[in-house]
Amino acid sequence: MKMTKYFSQSRNEYIDVETMADQHVRNAFLKMLREDKGKITGILHDTAIEVHRAKDVLRDMARKIDENLLEIR
Repeated sequence: MKMTKYFSQSRNEYIDVETMADQHVRNAFLKMLREDKGKITGILHDTAIEVHRAKDVLRDMARKIDENLLEIR
């Protein structure tokens, strides 16, 4: 059976999770959740910026279409 490893930044090495004390496993898990939350928040922020840019592009396209339709009439 393959052991699951956790990288300990304080020790700068991988540790077998199965040999970690329960409290250390909980602490590591909570740390991972906090780090993931930060990554997810960054991704959502970047996505919101891209959506805003796309909205501006679509608004400009709609305005140009309206202008062209007015010229045609």
